[in-house]
Amino acid sequence: MAINKSVGNWLKSTDIVGCYLWFEPFDYKSWTGIELNIYRDNGKIELHTRTRVSRSHWDLTHQNKTIKIIRDLFGGAFRTDEGSGRYLRPGSLPPSPLSSGCYLARWALHNALMKANIFLFSRKPEGNLACDGPHPIPRVDDINPRLLSNNLLIPFIIAVWEEYFRATFAAVLCYADNRDVVLKKARSQRAFRFNDQV
Repeated sequence: MAINKSVGNWLKSTDIVGCYLWFEPFDYKSWTGIELNIYRDNGKIELHTRTRVSRSHWDLTHQNKTIKIIRDLFGGAFRTDEGSGRYLRPGSLPPSPLSSGCYLARWALHNALMKANIFLFSRKPEGNLACDGPHPIPRVDDINPRLLSNNLLIPFIIAVWEEYFRATFAAVLCYADNRDVVLKKARSQRAFRFNDQV
């Protein structure tokens, strides 16, 4: 079921009358969703709708539908990246739900690992205790801010990978043609491992 909701005016603009978001999680259809901002400028109403470059086929299709409904109801003119009065064109056919779910899992993994990378390059621990390598006095390593931050990063990266595998498995489990066979094999392997350990 699509999510249609009013969101806060994060731009803090006095001209904005309303901000809205559309997102369709069913079958992994939306990747970024659609934003709609309503402006009032000198008594005129202006609407801006936006999808990001990483949008899905369905996000773009729904954005075109939104533009068409608004134009049919209120008239007026519109402009897109395709030109004046021209709708945006999806570049290809929509991906399958399985493909879309796996793509979103990989995208989330990539973004999370990028956050860890940014953290490593932007941290600025300074002082006598912030050593790049082991300190001659081993106890000092226990309070080295660089080592501490590195150790905090390890569980984050493990959790990111776990979420990637979980999200990918969920997509495969929901949309694979032979999921009953996969589940049966997973159950039998788990039972076999348990019996081996007893």
